[in-house]
Amino acid sequence: MKNLEKAFGPIWELYSNPNIHEIIIDSVDDVYYEEVGKVINCEKQLFKSSEEISDLIYRLIELSGRELKKGQHSINFVINESTRVMCVLPPLSIKGPILNLLKIPQNQLSWSDYRKFDAVDEEGEKLIKKIIGDNKSLLVAGAVGSGKTTLLNLLVDTIDPDYRVVTIEKMANLLITRKRVARLQTENSHVDELVGLVESARYLRADYLVLDDVQGPETMPFLQLLHEGHSGMMLIGAENIFDSLRMLELKALSSDFTGSLEDIRYSISSALDYVVFQEKCEDGKRRITRIGKIINEGDKLNLDIIYKR
Repeated sequence: MKNLEKAFGPIWELYSNPNIHEIIIDSVDDVYYEEVGKVINCEKQLFKSSEEISDLIYRLIELSGRELKKGQHSINFVINESTRVMCVLPPLSIKGPILNLLKIPQNQLSWSDYRKFDAVDEEGEKLIKKIIGDNKSLLVAGAVGSGKTTLLNLLVDTIDPDYRVVTIEKMANLLITRKRVARLQTENSHVDELVGLVESARYLRADYLVLDDVQGPETMPFLQLLHEGHSGMMLIGAENIFDSLRMLELKALSSDFTGSLEDIRYSISSALDYVVFQEKCEDGKRRITRIGKIINEGDKLNLDIIYKR
């Protein structure tokens, strides 16, 4: 604990507050954080200079066991599987070093928790459990801050406990407590490394494959694995449930794939069955608001909305 407190230095008080989930440092006089769903400006002056922010960044990098290579001005890493850190240094950052710290939830939510927080109703829970119980594949979508990663954790935990699950992550971000799970992450948090992880997953005899946060190059190889008989889950950022399919098309276009857009749409519709969309509502609560069945209409992908809240 003392090592952590020393490393976090001036932001330790914020970081150790269990109600604060994210800390953002854009410059010496622009520090803010998210507490219980609300973004709050830090009134206390935490840094006197950009050099103090740089020192903090280098301490956190050292704490993680990573190394900032010569000529490298940005780095993402995880500390103790509990905190995701994103840093950008000058000259890429204009006003000085930029630092984002996002706490990875350490307590897995259950369906009863979701109901208690009004994140799902009985109809939605039953429908999702049936989809997963029928071994269907689905796309989990939501905007930034919607809690879609928390939802993915819950869905993975809902998979039959006798099934083997293989997760693929650019950087360890999921909280999984179930047995019979193999977790893969890239060595250097590079997008291109995800393609190799998908190929490795091919030989791990998975019943369910889980791709956290679709990046692009790995999209078509992953969909191909689902074509071969695996069930799967993919996570993607999107503004609404219909946008999620368009975003997936765009990600697939960046794959090393020589087929047409029509071929991509066929691959998506034949590999995935449903989209589950979660959003952050105006009252600040995160809710599952839409579930749609994927339909291929030839010239475009569409959704039959089977659940709406």
